[in-house]
Amino acid sequence: MSCNYFPSKSAPKVDRASAAEILACFRDDKDLLFRLAWLITGNEATAERSVIAGRETALHGSAPFREWLLEWAKWVTIKAALSMNRDAICHCEPAYEHLHCTHAAHLLSQSVAFSGSKKDLLVHINPHVIFAELDSLARAVLVLRTAVNASIFDCVRRLGVSHEAVLAANCRAITWLHEVQFGRMPEAPSVRAEAVATRGNS
Repeated sequence: MSCNYFPSKSAPKVDRASAAEILACFRDDKDLLFRLAWLITGNEATAERSVIAGRETALHGSAPFREWLLEWAKWVTIKAALSMNRDAICHCEPAYEHLHCTHAAHLLSQSVAFSGSKKDLLVHINPHVIFAELDSLARAVLVLRTAVNASIFDCVRRLGVSHEAVLAANCRAITWLHEVQFGRMPEAPSVRAEAVATRGNS
Protein backbone atom coordinates (compact mmCIF):
# COMPACT_ATOMS: atom_id res chain seq x y z
CA MET A 1 0.00 0.00 0.00
CA SER A 2 1.54 3.24 -1.09
CA CYS A 3 1.10 6.54 0.74
CA ASN A 4 0.84 9.88 -1.01
CA TYR A 5 1.75 12.85 1.17
CA PHE A 6 1.09 15.39 -1.56
CA PRO A 7 -2.30 17.01 -2.15
CA SER A 8 -4.30 15.69 -5.06
CA LYS A 9 -4.49 19.16 -6.55
CA SER A 10 -1.38 21.06 -7.39
CA ALA A 11 -0.56 23.88 -4.98
CA PRO A 12 -1.32 27.37 -6.28
CA LYS A 13 1.57 29.17 -7.87
CA VAL A 14 3.16 31.97 -5.89
CA ASP A 15 2.13 35.29 -7.42
CA ARG A 16 5.51 36.91 -7.99
CA ALA A 17 6.09 40.21 -9.74
CA SER A 18 7.78 40.12 -13.12
CA ALA A 19 10.78 42.24 -14.05
CA ALA A 20 8.51 44.45 -16.14
CA GLU A 21 6.20 45.01 -13.17
CA ILE A 22 9.13 45.86 -10.92
CA LEU A 23 10.40 48.42 -13.42
CA ALA A 24 6.90 49.87 -13.73
CA CYS A 25 6.61 50.20 -9.96
CA PHE A 26 9.90 52.08 -9.69
CA ARG A 27 8.83 54.29 -12.59
CA ASP A 28 5.29 55.03 -11.42
CA ASP A 29 6.19 55.51 -7.74
CA LYS A 30 9.55 57.15 -8.29
CA ASP A 31 8.52 60.41 -6.59
CA LEU A 32 7.54 58.60 -3.39
CA LEU A 33 10.63 56.40 -3.38
CA PHE A 34 12.88 59.37 -4.07
CA ARG A 35 11.26 61.36 -1.26
CA LEU A 36 11.81 58.59 1.28
CA ALA A 37 15.45 58.26 0.27
CA TRP A 38 15.91 62.05 0.27
CA LEU A 39 14.48 62.37 3.78
CA ILE A 40 17.03 59.84 5.00
CA THR A 41 20.09 61.08 3.13
CA GLY A 42 19.39 64.81 3.02
CA ASN A 43 21.01 64.85 -0.42
CA GLU A 44 19.19 64.67 -3.75
CA ALA A 45 22.00 62.99 -5.69
CA THR A 46 22.41 60.32 -3.01
CA ALA A 47 18.66 59.82 -2.95
CA GLU A 48 18.66 59.21 -6.71
CA ARG A 49 21.41 56.62 -6.29
CA SER A 50 19.43 54.98 -3.51
CA VAL A 51 16.39 54.56 -5.75
CA ILE A 52 18.54 53.07 -8.51
CA ALA A 53 20.23 50.71 -6.04
CA GLY A 54 16.84 49.67 -4.69
CA ARG A 55 15.57 48.96 -8.18
CA GLU A 56 18.59 46.81 -8.95
CA THR A 57 18.12 44.86 -5.72
CA ALA A 58 14.47 44.25 -6.55
CA LEU A 59 15.30 43.16 -10.09
CA HIS A 60 18.17 40.82 -9.31
CA GLY A 61 17.10 39.42 -5.93
CA SER A 62 14.22 37.10 -5.19
CA ALA A 63 11.14 38.35 -6.99
CA PRO A 64 8.74 40.03 -4.52
CA PHE A 65 5.08 39.13 -4.25
CA ARG A 66 3.06 41.17 -6.73
CA GLU A 67 0.63 42.24 -4.01
CA TRP A 68 3.45 43.68 -1.89
CA LEU A 69 5.53 45.12 -4.70
CA LEU A 70 5.35 48.77 -3.62
CA GLU A 71 6.13 47.85 0.00
CA TRP A 72 9.17 45.89 -1.20
CA ALA A 73 10.24 48.79 -3.42
CA LYS A 74 10.04 51.15 -0.44
CA TRP A 75 12.01 48.79 1.74
CA VAL A 76 14.91 48.14 -0.67
CA THR A 77 15.14 51.87 -1.44
CA ILE A 78 15.17 52.79 2.25
CA LYS A 79 17.77 50.10 2.93
CA ALA A 80 20.02 51.54 0.22
CA ALA A 81 19.58 55.08 1.57
CA LEU A 82 20.42 53.97 5.12
CA SER A 83 23.58 52.30 3.87
CA MET A 84 24.67 55.43 2.02
CA ASN A 85 24.02 57.67 5.04
CA ARG A 86 25.35 55.29 7.72
CA ASP A 87 28.14 57.54 8.98
CA ALA A 88 25.92 60.59 9.43
CA ILE A 89 23.27 58.53 11.25
CA CYS A 90 25.79 57.02 13.67
CA HIS A 91 27.40 60.43 14.21
CA CYS A 92 24.11 61.65 15.71
CA GLU A 93 23.93 58.91 18.35
CA PRO A 94 25.79 60.80 21.14
CA ALA A 95 23.19 63.60 21.01
CA TYR A 96 20.57 61.17 22.34
CA GLU A 97 22.64 59.42 25.03
CA HIS A 98 21.04 61.16 28.00
CA LEU A 99 17.54 61.67 26.63
CA HIS A 100 14.61 59.48 27.62
CA CYS A 101 11.13 58.92 26.20
CA THR A 102 8.31 58.85 28.74
CA HIS A 103 5.48 58.28 26.25
CA ALA A 104 4.27 54.68 26.35
CA ALA A 105 2.41 55.04 23.04
CA HIS A 106 5.68 55.88 21.27
CA LEU A 107 6.96 52.36 21.92
CA LEU A 108 4.22 50.51 20.09
CA SER A 109 5.19 48.82 16.82
CA GLN A 110 2.04 50.13 15.18
CA SER A 111 1.93 53.35 17.17
CA VAL A 112 -1.13 55.55 16.80
CA ALA A 113 1.42 58.34 16.62
CA PHE A 114 2.38 57.16 13.14
CA SER A 115 -1.05 56.26 11.81
CA GLY A 116 -3.20 57.73 9.09
CA SER A 117 -2.99 61.49 8.91
CA LYS A 118 0.58 61.70 10.21
CA LYS A 119 1.83 59.35 7.50
CA ASP A 120 0.07 61.49 4.90
CA LEU A 121 1.49 64.60 6.50
CA LEU A 122 5.05 63.36 6.14
CA VAL A 123 4.60 62.97 2.40
CA HIS A 124 3.45 66.56 2.00
CA ILE A 125 5.79 68.49 4.31
CA ASN A 126 8.53 70.40 2.54
CA PRO A 127 11.64 68.22 3.00
CA HIS A 128 13.75 71.29 3.80
CA VAL A 129 11.54 71.94 6.82
CA ILE A 130 12.23 68.40 8.02
CA PHE A 131 15.98 68.81 7.40
CA ALA A 132 15.98 71.99 9.50
CA GLU A 133 14.23 70.33 12.44
CA LEU A 134 15.45 66.72 12.55
CA ASP A 135 18.94 65.28 12.32
CA SER A 136 19.91 62.21 10.31
CA LEU A 137 19.09 59.70 13.04
CA ALA A 138 15.66 61.15 13.83
CA ARG A 139 14.81 61.33 10.12
CA ALA A 140 15.87 57.72 9.57
CA VAL A 141 13.70 56.56 12.46
CA LEU A 142 10.81 58.67 11.20
CA VAL A 143 10.96 57.15 7.73
CA LEU A 144 11.34 53.60 9.00
CA ARG A 145 8.44 53.94 11.42
CA THR A 146 6.08 55.63 8.97
CA ALA A 147 6.95 54.15 5.58
CA VAL A 148 7.49 50.49 6.47
CA ASN A 149 5.96 50.30 9.98
CA ALA A 150 9.28 49.29 11.54
CA SER A 151 9.31 48.49 15.24
CA ILE A 152 11.80 50.02 17.66
CA PHE A 153 13.76 46.76 17.56
CA ASP A 154 13.80 46.84 13.74
CA CYS A 155 15.18 50.38 13.85
CA VAL A 156 17.94 49.37 16.25
CA ARG A 157 18.99 46.51 13.99
CA ARG A 158 18.83 48.51 10.79
CA LEU A 159 20.50 51.69 12.06
CA GLY A 160 23.30 50.15 14.09
CA VAL A 161 22.83 52.49 17.06
CA SER A 162 21.79 51.85 20.64
CA HIS A 163 18.26 51.02 21.73
CA GLU A 164 18.28 54.12 23.95
CA ALA A 165 19.27 56.36 21.04
CA VAL A 166 16.49 54.97 18.85
CA LEU A 167 13.91 55.47 21.62
CA ALA A 168 14.97 59.09 22.10
CA ALA A 169 15.14 59.83 18.36
CA ASN A 170 11.77 58.16 17.89
CA CYS A 171 10.29 60.36 20.62
CA ARG A 172 11.81 63.44 19.03
CA ALA A 173 10.41 62.54 15.60
CA ILE A 174 6.91 61.71 16.83
CA THR A 175 6.71 64.82 19.00
CA TRP A 176 7.82 67.02 16.13
CA LEU A 177 5.37 65.46 13.68
CA HIS A 178 2.55 65.84 16.19
CA GLU A 179 3.35 69.50 16.73
CA VAL A 180 3.51 70.15 13.00
CA GLN A 181 0.13 68.51 12.53
CA PHE A 182 -1.45 70.89 15.04
CA GLY A 183 0.37 73.96 13.83
CA ARG A 184 2.94 74.25 16.60
CA MET A 185 6.64 73.64 16.36
CA PRO A 186 8.05 71.58 19.25
CA GLU A 187 10.49 73.18 21.65
CA ALA A 188 12.42 70.07 22.75
CA PRO A 189 15.41 72.26 23.80
CA SER A 190 17.46 69.38 25.22
CA VAL A 191 17.35 67.49 21.94
CA ARG A 192 17.99 70.54 19.81
CA ALA A 193 20.91 71.80 21.86
CA GLU A 194 22.74 68.48 21.73
CA ALA A 195 21.92 67.81 18.08
CA VAL A 196 23.19 71.11 16.67
CA ALA A 197 26.67 69.73 16.24
CA THR A 198 25.35 66.84 14.17
CA ARG A 199 23.30 68.91 11.75
CA GLY A 200 26.29 69.69 9.60
CA ASN A 201 26.72 65.98 9.03
CA SER A 202 23.09 65.35 8.16
